Amino acid sequence: MRVLLVNTVAAMGGAEWSLLELAAALGRKGLTVEVACPEGALAQRLRASGLAVRTLPVVRLTRPRPFRPSSMLPWFRLPVARRALRRIVRQGHPDCVHANSLAAMLVAAPAVGAAPLLWHVRDLALAPAAARWSARRARFCLAISPAVEQRLRGLLPQSLQSKVRLVMNGIALERFADLPERHEARRRLGLPADVPLAGMLAHLVPWKRHDLFLAAAARVVQAVPAAHFAIAGEDLFREHAGYLQALTEACAREGLAGRMHWIGAVDRPEIYLRALDVLAHPAGDEPFGRAICEAMAAGTAVAAADAAGPGDLVLHETTGLLTPPGEVAGLAAAICRLLSEPALRQRLCDRAAERVRAKFDVERTAGEVAAVYGECDSSSSPASSRRSRSSRASRSATAPSS
Repeated sequence: MRVLLVNTVAAMGGAEWSLLELAAALGRKGLTVEVACPEGALAQRLRASGLAVRTLPVVRLTRPRPFRPSSMLPWFRLPVARRALRRIVRQGHPDCVHANSLAAMLVAAPAVGAAPLLWHVRDLALAPAAARWSARRARFCLAISPAVEQRLRGLLPQSLQSKVRLVMNGIALERFADLPERHEARRRLGLPADVPLAGMLAHLVPWKRHDLFLAAAARVVQAVPAAHFAIAGEDLFREHAGYLQALTEACAREGLAGRMHWIGAVDRPEIYLRALDVLAHPAGDEPFGRAICEAMAAGTAVAAADAAGPGDLVLHETTGLLTPPGEVAGLAAAICRLLSEPALRQRLCDRAAERVRAKFDVERTAGEVAAVYGECDSSSSPASSRRSRSSRASRSATAPSS
């Protein structure tokens, strides 16, 4: 089966890391995988993994704002991207087109012709009209977590409910097979070796709630005076210029100067996570929680908000600690407990690693996605099947370039 994955941004966010690892895993299962995406970091990583890439224009849609003409510019790129994707589909004749986001779905739906179209639903913040429009045009909608599945089902009429499939997101576990010891991971990052260390791994955007982490850190210091803290991540799309400044000012106000380490973007998140004793994840509306999964695989204890994706990932007191969303005191207490009780930390980490291997391996995700592709193939209409057979027969004359 020939699959075309579609992504409309070039930078490496969580959805792009997931696409990269899923595409490689699908290839290992014998599928022929191509990815249509803009030139940039994602395309480079895909090619480095041996995957074929076809170039699309960038389309990153934001809600139009009154008196802000610039907010409309991405919407004007939609027709251009659709024309480009239509050419790619005509040349490549995929048996299935797989849109990796809502924006990718808005590009792909008018452009794929008779090919079955899947929508990978990776967001909680879904506009009802856009969700219904997309679901009507998709053969199936793949939700990455129970939280996303619940949100999507709540937006769709009964007639579209049968299209929804829960396919839990996964991570490539081979990245965690030979990690350095914690002291070596800290040395590589320039972090202090012999201190209790809690940190965050998240893009520098307000909804990730770094402010809660800073406020909790100020409380943690009172109970664990030797504690240090770290924040890794960046403002990926350069949309929150004042946010980092506000955080650094809050850090100074909370008396954390000298013990807060700003790491910036990390190329290998597993090394950073290995350096931490505790990963804090205070976001209350996280669709999945990829950083949490990675921390569990890296042998790092997790304190996360008991909401949305993290509430599904973490089993409280078994694979990590869950805290009331938005509550500083609860987050601080969980971090203090994990920093102060090595035996608890080790017990939770051992069980967390087992859970990741059993539930969140990208190989399992790829198997479930491939099964949905099979449903697409078996549910194709006779006319569509004839078109598919005809297109496959003509591929040797219209083979695409990478």
